[in-house]
Amino acid sequence: MREFLLSCLEEARKASPRAPHLLAPLREGLTGCVAAHLLRPLFPAVDQELLLAGILLHDLGAIVDPEGTEQMGHLLAMELWLAPRLAAAGLSEPLALRLRHLLASHHGTREEGSPVPPRTLEACVL
Repeated sequence: MREFLLSCLEEARKASPRAPHLLAPLREGLTGCVAAHLLRPLFPAVDQELLLAGILLHDLGAIVDPEGTEQMGHLLAMELWLAPRLAAAGLSEPLALRLRHLLASHHGTREEGSPVPPRTLEACVL
């Protein structure tokens, strides 16, 4: 998971090295990582690696595909960008599905823009 996450972040950096829209999602992601670390004792059943991946990747669609995000929204843009990378990364299918669910459900409800509500502990925490 670590290598996959680093390759996604590196690709995002190369896609828009100086773009101002890169800063807000990264700042939010880093803040989320600190919060996840601090909350870890309260949620020992959470898959910390999966949660951190979700925190860092959840708004990446806006960075790597700003045009797609404008046309489809960042959740769908992220899914379309992520799918071939997950397939190539060699992650287990159950883990890839859990990550995809985490990213698709991170807005919480359909009214707030998620196609599905959070159904895993990590998705609820995110």
